[in-house]
Amino acid sequence: MTVFFSHISSIWLLTLCLSTLLSLDVTAAAEKPFILGIFPSMPVLQLEKNFTPIANDLTIAMGNRVMLRTSSSFETFYENLQNEIYDIALIQPFDYVSLKGGAYEPIARMNEPLEALFLVLTDSKIKNLQSLRGKTIALPPQNSAVSYLARQTLREHALVPGKDLHLVYTRNHKACIQQLRLKKAEACVSAQRALRWFKSNDPTDYPVVQRSKAIPHILFVVHRRIPSYRKELLRQRIINWTDEQEEGVLSHAGLIDFVSTSRAEYLPVLQIREQVLSQ
Repeated sequence: MTVFFSHISSIWLLTLCLSTLLSLDVTAAAEKPFILGIFPSMPVLQLEKNFTPIANDLTIAMGNRVMLRTSSSFETFYENLQNEIYDIALIQPFDYVSLKGGAYEPIARMNEPLEALFLVLTDSKIKNLQSLRGKTIALPPQNSAVSYLARQTLREHALVPGKDLHLVYTRNHKACIQQLRLKKAEACVSAQRALRWFKSNDPTDYPVVQRSKAIPHILFVVHRRIPSYRKELLRQRIINWTDEQEEGVLSHAGLIDFVSTSRAEYLPVLQIREQVLSQ
C-alpha cells in the first residue's frame, strides 16, 4: 500500500511540474513583442535596413521579440510617441523634452555632442553664415533637432528667416543634402551622424561653414510599462555595445557608443526649444 501511494505521489508531482512548465511556455509565447521606434532621420527602407541588427540584438537582451517600427514623417513618429505606442524608442532630443506626462524614461544617449552643421558644396562661394544672406538653406523637418539648433544659431547671428534668407524644410537629412547637390539650396543643415552615413555611401565632401551650440545627442527611452529589471537589462546592453563585440550594430546604423543619461542632461534642450518657439 505504501508503495502504491508513493507511486501515485510521484505521478502527481510529475504532472504538476509538467503543467507548470507548459504554463510558463504558454505565457512566454503569449507575451507581446516589444515595439522599438526609430525616429525617421532617413528614408524608411534605409532605416529598416540599418536598424534591424539592433532590434535583433535587443531581442536577445530582453528575452522577448523586439519589433522595429518607424514612420515616414517626423510628425507621425512624434504622434506615435505621444500615444505611447512604442515600448522602446530612439528619439531626438527636442522630441524628448516636448513629451508630456513622463511616460518615457531616458536610459542612454549617444556619446558625442549634437550640433547643427551648415554644409555647402566644395565649389561654393559661401564661407560663413553671413554669406548666406539672401540665399536658400535646406533643412530636415521643422521639428527636427538640427532645425531647432539652426534657427537658434541664425537668431544669435541676427539673421531673420523670411527676411534675410529663405528656409526650405525637407522630409529628412537625405532629402536635405539632395537639395544642396541639385543646387536648389546654397546650404544644407545636417548633423555629424548623417554626414557619416552620407560619406559611407558617397565620398563627396561637404565643407562646414558654421556649427551650432552643442546639446546632448539622440537617446534611447523606455516606456514606464516596462518592468525596472528589463529597463536595466536594456541600459546595460546599450551602453556596452561595441562594434567589435556586437558584430557592427553601431556602425551599421551610423551610430557610435552610448552612455547612461538622465532627464537633467536635457534641460538646456528645453530652454532652446522655448527660445526658438518664442521668436
